[in-house]
Formats: sequence, C-alpha cells, structure tokens
Amino acid sequence: MNRIVIWLVLSCKRWLKRPAFVAILLLLPLAGVFVRKAEETKQTEIRIAVYAMDSDGGSEAARAEAGVAGAESELFSGPLEQKLVEVLTADREQSSDSLFRFYRCASEEQVKEDVAARRAECGYVVEDDLRKRLNDRDFKRCIRVYSAPSTVTAPLSSEVVLSRLLELYDPEVLRDYVQKAELFDGISLRESEKRSRLAEEAVELYETWKGNGSTFRFVYQWTDGGGDRAEESQVRLFPVRGLVAVYLLVTGMYSAAVNLADERRGLFLAVSYRYRVFCRGISLAAPVLLAACSGMAMLVLARAAISPCRELVGMIWYGAAVVIFSGVLRVVCRKEAVICGLIPFFLVGSLLFCPVFLDMGRFVPELSFVEKFFLPGYYLRWFTP
Repeated sequence: MNRIVIWLVLSCKRWLKRPAFVAILLLLPLAGVFVRKAEETKQTEIRIAVYAMDSDGGSEAARAEAGVAGAESELFSGPLEQKLVEVLTADREQSSDSLFRFYRCASEEQVKEDVAARRAECGYVVEDDLRKRLNDRDFKRCIRVYSAPSTVTAPLSSEVVLSRLLELYDPEVLRDYVQKAELFDGISLRESEKRSRLAEEAVELYETWKGNGSTFRFVYQWTDGGGDRAEESQVRLFPVRGLVAVYLLVTGMYSAAVNLADERRGLFLAVSYRYRVFCRGISLAAPVLLAACSGMAMLVLARAAISPCRELVGMIWYGAAVVIFSGVLRVVCRKEAVICGLIPFFLVGSLLFCPVFLDMGRFVPELSFVEKFFLPGYYLRWFTP
C-alpha cells in the first residue's frame, strides 16, 4: 500500500513538472474567477433610445376629431406619442428584470448619434399627431426605427413598442366603436346618454380584464426542489461544467498515450510484476486526479457548483469513468500515436453532441443517440436530468 501511495505522489510530481500542464491547471480556476466577475458586473440590459416629436397643435386636433372633451378621463388625454414614450421609459424604472431599457432622448439627432456610437442598440422616433394618423389609417412611417447593421434586437424591441402602443390606443378604438356601432342602437337609454355611458362602461371593463390576470396567467414552478433551487439553476452563458468534463476526458486520453510511451521506454520494469499493473493505473490516473481538482476549483469559483456532496460524488465517478475509459483505450490501441489521433475526434464530438454549448438532441432528435458514445454527456446529464 505504501508503494502505491508513493507511486501516486511521484506520478503527480512528475506531471507537475510539465509547465504546459501546470499552466492549464492554474488557468481553469482563474477562468472560474473571471466568469464569476464577468457575470457579476455584466450589463444584461439592452439600451433603446426613444424620442417623440412635439405635437402642440396636432394633439388638440387629434383630440377634437376623436371626440375627447376637456372633462374626459385621463386615459384619452394628452398626445399619444408622448404617452407612449412615458410608458416605455416607466417600464425601465418599474421593472428590474426587463431585457430592454428605454430612455428618452432630447431630439432625433440624439437618437441617431446614440445608435451610431452604439450607446443604444436601436432607437425609435415617434411622429407627432400619432393619434390622428392612426385614426386616419395613415400608418406609414408613424414610428421610425434607427438600428445598427449588426444588431438583431430591433425586431424584438419593436414588439415591445407595438404592445405598449396597443395598450394605449386599443381603449380609444373600443370607445369609438361603442359610440358609432349600430349594434348598440337598441339600448333603452336617452339618446344623449346612451353612447357615452356605454363607452365608459366598455373602457372600464377593458381595463379590468386587461390587468386582473384572468385572461392569461403563467405559473412557473420548480419540479425538483424548493426555493433554493431557483438560485442554483441560473442560466449561464459560459459552459463551465461542460468544459471541465471535456478537459478531464482529453487529459485522461493524453495520459493513456503518455503511459504507453513510458511502458515502451521501460519505466515500469523497475517495479515488481506484482505491483506493475497498479503502478500503470496510478500513473494513468494521476493527471486525471489533478485535472479533477482543478475542475472542482473552477466550478466553485465560477459559482457553478450545485452542492458539495453532489459535486464530489459526480466528480469521483466521472474521474473514475475517464480513467477506466482511457485504460481500455490504452489496451485496445497499444500505440500512443493512435490515441493522440483519436483525441481530436472525441474532443469535437463531445463539444458538438454533448450538451456543452448546445443540446443538439432537443433540436435534432435523430442525433440524440450520438451523445451516448461520448463520456462527458453522462456527466452533464447527471446534473441536468
């Protein structure tokens, strides 16, 4: 037993004398720190510039055409373009988890400059007399969009702008419909009160059913744990665990190639035949052990670890699986050049078919079986059942 322990220590010391290997061992924990810092300081919001043109005279004309009296509710008062900008910028202040952050600009030129300087991903300029133009069905160029050629957020943010505009304008459409439609002519009210009262009730019902959550309701629930699971299951843009799994596999395969070269040079002849098999296995497992420690440090420093017990058990069985797989590969191939030639195949295959960057099985179900031929897939599925 003492000889095995001594051989393990000597094997680890031997690998630690390789500058490239030590550099990679240290690089993984440092990368974990970098990932954590980047996720703590990164800006997740997408800035969108917005500007509404002045409509002092046009707004009064639009209100007169829409039949809005001075004593009418605040819902239909004021220029529609200004209200749209207020609603969009209010979303920025009230919602801390919104993807888009709209901010008001002082002029159209500022919108263009911010988009050109990439201070904003895109920008919107709302024309004046927006209410009048919508009533006249003059939709062309009501809202102009400025976007950088490389951005893909303009179509997404346009959906947000359109939804906010419809929230403001739909009650007016409903009110006008109730006031003018022949469907409500048979209501037994005095002619002077009939349309206005029905219009008010329709708008009140619209606001009630729009915001009480009874029309659409989404419930999000974790199915495998309590509230702490939500914090542990954050979506991470950097595939920390996947890269650790692939790194261990490559390390094990390279260790098998080095092990064959050592045997060819007669390194194990100094050991008695009784301990020779154990020493070969320990020499093969030593770099995997060091890589596993480095990978665990990266997971912890990057805050990608779920729980100490689960991480330790997963790393132990995966490290053992890598050693066994590399040992079998060593026996089958018998030449280090063949094993080194297989490393790119398993590296690329693990990155493509295992859920390291992307789970191909969800998009192309016919390729899901290919993952079973690559060891990192089993380790990743252990944490993402």
